[in-house]
Amino acid sequence: MSSFELNKWKQKVTELNQKLAQKDQIIEQYKGAIEQSNQSIQEIMDKLSLELKLANQMHRILLPTKLPVIPDCEFSFKFRSGDTECPGKDFYEIVPHLHTKSFCITLSSCVSHTWSSLLFSARLKTMSLSKAKEACQPHEFIAQLSKEIQKDTQNSFFSKLSVNQKLSKNIDLFYAVLDQHTYQLSYSLLGNIKVFIQRTYPNNIIEELLETSDRKPLSSKSIALNSKDRIIVCSPGIFSVTDPSGEKFSTAFLKKIICKKKTASVHELRNHILYELDKFCQAKPPSRDQSMVVIHIKSAILKLT
Repeated sequence: MSSFELNKWKQKVTELNQKLAQKDQIIEQYKGAIEQSNQSIQEIMDKLSLELKLANQMHRILLPTKLPVIPDCEFSFKFRSGDTECPGKDFYEIVPHLHTKSFCITLSSCVSHTWSSLLFSARLKTMSLSKAKEACQPHEFIAQLSKEIQKDTQNSFFSKLSVNQKLSKNIDLFYAVLDQHTYQLSYSLLGNIKVFIQRTYPNNIIEELLETSDRKPLSSKSIALNSKDRIIVCSPGIFSVTDPSGEKFSTAFLKKIICKKKTASVHELRNHILYELDKFCQAKPPSRDQSMVVIHIKSAILKLT
């Protein structure tokens, strides 16, 4: 090989080495950018995790630790938190009215952003307590609730959240008023909350309340209760669980469980339902909040006309 050819090859090797050095430099720059991005992502994830924990703690504060004592009625309730990374929260409340012999029953499940769910729960609790002085029709309460949420979402912080979409698209809600003079249960039911009336005597019949959100304009329905009747209210999280084969926990299965526990107390009934639920899904932790409220009409009813 001549000296000319040798110099030519050396020049090519030098050029290739320079290009490799430039690529190595570019790779190092990319690595640095990726490391910075990963660090930023981790900081965001840590912040979101902290916010989720804070939101869950605040939600726990909003939930009642005990239900009120109301003559001739007995209550049992249970809340089981779902996966903390799953958006949406359940809320329930029972509030006696001050000037009438009646009380309201509330159970909701909000499927939007966690902070939106928290905002909705706070607004719902505030409104329920503010209505303690007076009883209004359930559809009137929901209409006022919707207006209040619209006001809340006009705030610069909450305007970015999804609560300001149609109520029925984000929220499952059961709101009812039980008049203890007539034992008429007036209610509005939106979404996938399941409500059952167990006619314990004489025939142990289970009735499921129908959704009212298909009515335009939204209105309330009414149903007469009798002595020893029970009301079982379940959030959608109860029916979102599946067994190992993928089959969902059904309302038909729940009705069978309720029928078998005709003489059980409200606490025994609630515990047995949850026991059967855990048995069905083999104790798999819930991905979504699970809430249940059981109400029992204890004494004989004297309906006033």
